[in-house]
Amino acid sequence: MRAAAIGLGLLLALAGCRREPEFDERYKSAQERIARTAADIEAQVDATGAPTPLASPQ
Repeated sequence: MRAAAIGLGLLLALAGCRREPEFDERYKSAQERIARTAADIEAQVDATGAPTPLASPQ
């Protein structure tokens, strides 16, 4: 029983030891997310077409 408790404790300790992403990994992820968002915005803008010029009052 004691061995099972120690084993469970070790497993829980290892589960909590995930490494944090480094700066370069976080930067690359953010850069990819921003590029996808920019592409989505560009696609939406391109789909709307060019605005029609307003008639100037005379």
